Amino acid sequence: MSFNRDGSVAFGGSVGDVFIPEDYRDFMLYTDGVGTKETGSWFLTRYRDGVKILELEYLSEFFSVVNQTWGFKASLYHDGYTVPEGYMDIGTAEGDREYTSVLLSVRKGESDYGKVFTWMQSHDPWMEGENTQGLGFVADSFTDFMNNLAERKNL
Repeated sequence: MSFNRDGSVAFGGSVGDVFIPEDYRDFMLYTDGVGTKETGSWFLTRYRDGVKILELEYLSEFFSVVNQTWGFKASLYHDGYTVPEGYMDIGTAEGDREYTSVLLSVRKGESDYGKVFTWMQSHDPWMEGENTQGLGFVADSFTDFMNNLAERKNL
């Protein structure tokens, strides 16, 4: 990871520099930016139409975090963003049928800074076509997200 003097992390490209929340930054430094494959780790996400139970597939290594986050902005299918600006992709989860990204808010100064969300992946622009579900709320912080992972039977 490359840190700037102001504490932001250099993503470069269309994403630019972002302020990664301290607990996630510490996790990435501790793991040296290496991803982890998870099995049997489940969590709840709350969408406006109800709660979904998802299984964490993996937490991305830093290289994938950067590339996936760029992908939200540089779509091959249209000129719009697929998720709102200010969220980075930190992993993947699966539910009954949806392939879902785990997102971290890096919107420093906003009330959701550092919170974890999910997004059911779509190629459509944000809030158009099949991309109108919005974000699902998971946890107030990356630490809370990690601490709340459980076996499905315990949710």
